[in-house]
Amino acid sequence: MQEAKPNGQLIVSRTKTGDIGIRNIEVFIDGEFSGDLAYGSELMFSLEPGSHTLRATNKMNSKKATFDIDGSEPVRFQVVAIQMGCLWHLVSMLGTVPYRVELSRSD
Repeated sequence: MQEAKPNGQLIVSRTKTGDIGIRNIEVFIDGEFSGDLAYGSELMFSLEPGSHTLRATNKMNSKKATFDIDGSEPVRFQVVAIQMGCLWHLVSMLGTVPYRVELSRSD
């Protein structure tokens, strides 16, 4: 009889300097909504070993990454919300802030 592998841990953080620090980023794992990520926070998930997909979105801009998890070491990703363009300050006076999402593996 083969032993079941332990679940692995996925940690998604939004703590990087340079993030605009406003509005939550939605996090999806394997196509399912998994949580809102505020600036300065992190989300932790227990996942079965295998291949998974992570998507971070602000509903206008999304980034996606595929990763394997085996249960031995946590898999870490960093999400950053970055302002777009030089008109950022002008557009922000209208009540909206154009920004893009960046997603990178950080382990």
